[in-house]
Amino acid sequence: MQSEHQYGETQALWQCEVNLSSDKSRRITAQVSPSICPRCEFLRASLLQFANTLKNRPSDQFAGEIVFDESRVDCGPCQILQWARTWLIADGDLNEQGHFLLRWSGQNEPFYFIGHEKRDNFQGHWLLNGSYPLSSAWNSKTMKLMKLFGVGPDFSCPWGLLPTNSIQMTEQIPDASTFLDRSEHSSFSGTAKWIDHCIKSHDPKTCPKPTTDSTLPTRLVDIGSDKAHVKLVETNVSDIKGPYTCLSHCWGGYQPLRTTKETLTQHLSSIPWDGMPKTFQDAIEFNRHLGVQYIWIDSLCIIQDDRDDWARESAAMCAVYQNSYLTVSASSASDGTCGLSLQASGDFLRITLPHVSQTIFGHRVYSHPATKRYTPGYKDFPLFDRAWAFQERLISPRIVHFLKKEIAWECGELTTCECGAMETTGKQAYSKAIQEADNAALVNEWHRVVEVYSDLTLSFPSDRLPALSGLARQMASKRGSEPTYLAGLWKDSVELDLLWYIEPSWINRPRSDTGATELQAPSWSWVGIQGKRVTYQRGRGIRSIYFSVLDVQTMKDSVDPFGAVSGGVLTLSGHLFDVMPTGRPRSLSLQVSSTSDVVHSLEYVTNRAKPPRYGYHPDHFKAEEAFKQPGNVEMKALRMARIRTIMPTGSIFDFEFAMVLLKCDDTGLPDGEPLWQRVGMVVQTRKHFLDEDAKPLTKAEQDKIDPWVERPSIFPDGGIPATVKIA
Repeated sequence: MQSEHQYGETQALWQCEVNLSSDKSRRITAQVSPSICPRCEFLRASLLQFANTLKNRPSDQFAGEIVFDESRVDCGPCQILQWARTWLIADGDLNEQGHFLLRWSGQNEPFYFIGHEKRDNFQGHWLLNGSYPLSSAWNSKTMKLMKLFGVGPDFSCPWGLLPTNSIQMTEQIPDASTFLDRSEHSSFSGTAKWIDHCIKSHDPKTCPKPTTDSTLPTRLVDIGSDKAHVKLVETNVSDIKGPYTCLSHCWGGYQPLRTTKETLTQHLSSIPWDGMPKTFQDAIEFNRHLGVQYIWIDSLCIIQDDRDDWARESAAMCAVYQNSYLTVSASSASDGTCGLSLQASGDFLRITLPHVSQTIFGHRVYSHPATKRYTPGYKDFPLFDRAWAFQERLISPRIVHFLKKEIAWECGELTTCECGAMETTGKQAYSKAIQEADNAALVNEWHRVVEVYSDLTLSFPSDRLPALSGLARQMASKRGSEPTYLAGLWKDSVELDLLWYIEPSWINRPRSDTGATELQAPSWSWVGIQGKRVTYQRGRGIRSIYFSVLDVQTMKDSVDPFGAVSGGVLTLSGHLFDVMPTGRPRSLSLQVSSTSDVVHSLEYVTNRAKPPRYGYHPDHFKAEEAFKQPGNVEMKALRMARIRTIMPTGSIFDFEFAMVLLKCDDTGLPDGEPLWQRVGMVVQTRKHFLDEDAKPLTKAEQDKIDPWVERPSIFPDGGIPATVKIA
């Protein structure tokens, strides 16, 4: 690096402004020498060396531990990092003995400056060039990140590597002044830019453009010309056109303003401003700034004490959100009293080089929803813990999230936020699967949806299917000519849909579940499982199948074909194997007699990291008392199917499933035929690993590999042929 040209022949005045809070700031000035210290020169050389390796390994990230030398006050790069460290420890969560790391992904990417509290058991180390494996000693809850990027017409950073204005800057940082001014107008202008970019630049198949002739909800809130003229309108008797927004919010323990049979007439005339919770008021004001006249709010637009109206409107939820202009999400608000207001942010650092028109920005990387899948950490984002909000998020063409200190954006093509740290989420994967309408992709995507949705919370367990009905209706429109929905499963993929089970880490959660039948859901459906996350193994479809579906019936409890059910009976034919509980309390261990003289002991899987060879995954603890008295229960295992998953490394994972059944005391069938209940799943795993330097296998070569030869299944060909009916 040519430091003389970079800093100029004379010393430059670097000015650093650190906003420590909304009402307190500190300005730091320092004389910077044109020199660069040997340590930073070595860091620069390491960065350039790493940049060259990206040609062959583009997924690598640079990670270098920063060791500070307080005496190097004449080094510009040292001062930038020193100021960043001061900024990170300003709120007291980090101390000066903490670890600090510089991370970089390559040319035109920003630097991430990471601080972490010092831990006595810290064993990791950071290489100055190489890939970026995060040590387990680094806890993400106490890790703080700062993003450094550059803006300026003649920009060059101290290392000559920070990005200038780019697509990333344009999309992820809609207005850098947002960080310096947390007034309400900054949120409006930032959202308006995202909306404009989405409508003008994104594929209308994944991000539908708003139209004036789209189907409107039954009722909308007209925001009027001011606070005194807000009212409810019925779209079928009013000449209403134009776009509308939706509000996604968490009711929490606070009961928001509601439309009931008694208040409907009053709300059609006027909705008192002072009677609305703050979240509703903020959402209406947000609409006003965006220039959108109407907003849909569930508690106001659905008659809450009218069962028929609620059933009709919940069945229309897919169209309500799908046809909206934008969904406004109160993602960090635990109830309606919190509003959409952002906390004043002092998490912004600006370093200017006035003599060369250069600026280096740094800003705090905030806590975010998880970027790889749909669901985030629930503590900071209570709305994402709610089952109803899940489908609202996926169905909406565009959604703006109000987080604690910033706003974030999701649409069919882009996920971003003001601090720029959010990456692609499950919304884009869902939108892609829905638009491509490939049946295998739709099956896999539905399984992903179920995995996340099954762990979300509901105020009323009876809403388990209604809160998913919008997604189910949208999925049905893409799945063949006559898709049949079966209480969370699908007739055209029922063989795969039945292969769900509960992971050990979720089984070990507090025992709040009471079993499927008490939730009025068939035991063969995941719908009846509460407080536990359902797991599917997604692969290349069924490799071997050992059962047949003869019939499946569900008893609807709603006019909505995708709504609640009161039960269901599944009729399967296959081969049964004797299963006997051991009688050890809480162990739920099983014994399977695969032949007349061989008995396999199946352990209740409790350790996900080290599962037993043959794993039994119970659905719930409803049958615990029966397990304590093994002589009083009759149990069978129905061998189901094998599926294969090919890992990114080329390694092969095969899974075999067998459904564990418990005979019911009361059959409930007119002909007295035995009725069974599903209580768990036996999952066997076989693996075939490839060496790191091995040539990738072709599909034909993969098909020839059979890891079951060396270690056969505990369920051999045989068993007792039978037909069973499962409730």
